[in-house]
Amino acid sequence: LKELDRRTLAPYLKRFQERSDNDLVRNGASWVTKDQARQRQQEADQLIRQSAELLKVRDYKGAHDLLVQASRTDRNGIRASFLLGLLNTPVFFNDAREAEAHFKTVLVRSPSHVSATNNLALTSVRLGRISTAVALWRKASESAPRTPEVTQNLGRLLTEATARRLVVSASEVKKTRT
Repeated sequence: LKELDRRTLAPYLKRFQERSDNDLVRNGASWVTKDQARQRQQEADQLIRQSAELLKVRDYKGAHDLLVQASRTDRNGIRASFLLGLLNTPVFFNDAREAEAHFKTVLVRSPSHVSATNNLALTSVRLGRISTAVALWRKASESAPRTPEVTQNLGRLLTEATARRLVVSASEVKKTRT
């Protein structure tokens, strides 16, 4: 490193060394002890279990609120955000923009999560963003080529476009077939 780079990085390196010396880990944008991180994971897991019980009795609003709390508690966890994404699909709340936000949160926290990528692609179709959906399915199929849901969803997109039940440009159809 050049001397200017070393001087620029020195304060950051000192901070990172202090964090390392104090055995700190990231939880979202915060630095916490490993025990605090473990505690947050346990709290989030408990909230997720409670939300599952509410789902069983069809208290979707209560389950939603607990999942939001779980996602905020453990800023590294993906389960609560993934479930929130699913809860906002047409089967439940039918809020594609909200589903999109939660699936994106999962992908920020776990960029190679194939199920979140696939569900984000489905949400993109729902929002009329066909090119985005095709790009997401391509990404999912590259990282997990044997995922039948991705192939099935791409096939369904082609079928719907061919039957003119879904408006898809010729260039988007071509991208899907390649």
